[in-house]
Amino acid sequence: MEEKMKRLTIIILSLFALFIPLSTASAFDIPDKPENNVYDPDGYLSNETKEKLIQFNQKHKEQTELAVVIAKSIDDNEIADKIAQKWQFSEDKRYAVLVISMNEHNMAFKISDKLREVVPKSARIDIYHSAKPELNHYRHDSAVQTVINGIDHSIENPPKEQSQSMIAEYQTIIVLMVIAAIILAIQISTDRAIEKDRLHDRLSDDLEDK
Repeated sequence: MEEKMKRLTIIILSLFALFIPLSTASAFDIPDKPENNVYDPDGYLSNETKEKLIQFNQKHKEQTELAVVIAKSIDDNEIADKIAQKWQFSEDKRYAVLVISMNEHNMAFKISDKLREVVPKSARIDIYHSAKPELNHYRHDSAVQTVINGIDHSIENPPKEQSQSMIAEYQTIIVLMVIAAIILAIQISTDRAIEKDRLHDRLSDDLEDK
């Protein structure tokens, strides 16, 4: 009886030992931050896309930094945050981390609060919905370039400038409406004065005839 129990225990422990490395191997081991901000060990991205990211970071190096991580499989909803922490991105600056899991056709963003100020929610939604179909069709280069272009466009056209332009347009419209109202009021007043004069003249003529 004891011998059977020992064998059963050994079998259970052996099976348990087999599953431990599998679960550990499935976890994504975050690498050190690469010099060009692109982690793509399996070469999914073209040199053109990598160069585009480098140019983006050089263009906005004083204020904004973008990093891209490409992996075969990542099953971690917080992986972008973890990468940002390990790569020591400062929350005082504008940065974004794009993580793409090839097997799952998923993409995750980590965008700092500072960058959210110039890339509003509507722009982020547009970027995601433009890039996701490209990823679904295995056009990973196009997906990454769509993200880069979208963020670059938002930085070049910040919401504050757009809102100021809209305010200026509204102010112009309001001024024109006020001017039109004043002109209309003057016209109505003038018409009433003329009509009053005409009525007075008629009454005067009637009195003279009598």
